[in-house]
Amino acid sequence: MGGRLRLLLAVLLAPLAGGMFGSLIAGFLGLLEGYRAQFSPTTLFANQFTHWLPWISIATFAVVIFVGVPMHLLAQRMKTTSSSIYFTMGGTAAATFITLLAILTLGDLASIEEAFFDALQYAAVGVPTGFFTAWIAWLIRRTDRDAESAL
Repeated sequence: MGGRLRLLLAVLLAPLAGGMFGSLIAGFLGLLEGYRAQFSPTTLFANQFTHWLPWISIATFAVVIFVGVPMHLLAQRMKTTSSSIYFTMGGTAAATFITLLAILTLGDLASIEEAFFDALQYAAVGVPTGFFTAWIAWLIRRTDRDAESAL
């Protein structure tokens, strides 16, 4: 399979996988946050999962398009295409996105404690999602095999 087709598949499939992974984390965080609620744990998890799935998928897709693809092209040009580079770039891009999101929403909250707690929740979901998305994209694209297929 050609490199461009694998890149297209990575750009389309990795954000979906990342969105699922992030929504799973958000669902589990929802269970921890809502342990005193009147709902069953299954309902709490399902509500959090379905609420966050489109938002996390859209954010992940945007980061992959606007940050991931240019970073991939830069890494390819520099001939540094190991999985650890992609893993690090994914986590760094997610941490940067989460930091910007936390700064932008800081003014909407009543107290700094509430803002800090929300930022921690964003980071607890976003950074592992960035790592996971980058790893899935690297597995699909497998830039380390480009030299072998060129022979």
